Amino acid sequence: MSSMVAFPAGPGADERWLRAVYDAQWASLVRLAGLLLGDTERADEIAQDAIVATFQRRSRLGDGVPTAYLRQCVVKACRSVQRHRSVQRRSLVPLFQGR
Repeated sequence: MSSMVAFPAGPGADERWLRAVYDAQWASLVRLAGLLLGDTERADEIAQDAIVATFQRRSRLGDGVPTAYLRQCVVKACRSVQRHRSVQRRSLVPLFQGR
């Protein structure tokens, strides 16, 4: 698997860029997030957010889309979700212990 997706230029480049990234990376990003979270619905959201974040930063990333950057976005988002879940669980325990 290639680590870069070609960056199309010219009119309509944004749409072509998004389509190229989606076609090349979507399945692997969802699979990675699903494995890390065990939640396929949230995995779809995280993959979408990663592609959007990469799109917004594409001018700083050079002429291609680094697959590693996309995966890093997914891993960081999954860690954030896991931390949030952990905090929620800890805050709910005292509520049930007081009964």
